[in-house]
Amino acid sequence: MFEFVRRTRIPLTKFVELVRCQTPDDYQPNKALVPATLERSCRGYDKLPELLDAARYGVRVNIRHQPAPQTTRPSNHASASCRFDIFRRNVRKEQDTMRC
Repeated sequence: MFEFVRRTRIPLTKFVELVRCQTPDDYQPNKALVPATLERSCRGYDKLPELLDAARYGVRVNIRHQPAPQTTRPSNHASASCRFDIFRRNVRKEQDTMRC
């Protein structure tokens, strides 16, 4: 995909919209990767067969050992607490544009 992005110079936001199958009419992201869309939009990508397999069949991750259970909930980053009004305003703005 890096080669595709480098060659086309597509902005990151547009690339994400492309992969999510978002359109100006329907901005909700399509969580399922559509192989036909990926094949068309990522033509020339050297790992396209692997990408299409992942879209069709999913990806299986093997872990060496089970992670330790989480005992305490991590605190929010300080920026989320210090700038809560900005955070709220941005969430409302996104809700108003029906993006989330």
